[in-house]
Amino acid sequence: RDDTNFSAWMLQIAKNLAFNHLNKAKRVVATDDFSTYSVDAKVDEMTEILNKALSLDERQVVVLHAVAGYKHREIAQIVGKPIGTVTWVYKNALAKLKKYLTQEVGK
Repeated sequence: RDDTNFSAWMLQIAKNLAFNHLNKAKRVVATDDFSTYSVDAKVDEMTEILNKALSLDERQVVVLHAVAGYKHREIAQIVGKPIGTVTWVYKNALAKLKKYLTQEVGK
């Protein structure tokens, strides 16, 4: 349209893309010292906990959201379920994990 400022609009888009990139970069944790623990052992331990505590559907939603960083909306598209169902499964899975972990600590 003639009455809009095209360059301002393009700058706003560029600014938003830059903010999105920075926000994603915040989620990445860089570390140089892996000598104190074995990454494979930690992954195996977490996999075992998830397998014992959660069903396959729950594990899928938790891993896609918490590990891979997908949004619930994206997960709903991936698994072919409504977003409300995905959100509900995630919430219940976290509650089950919390209960499982507190029981394991008490043993």
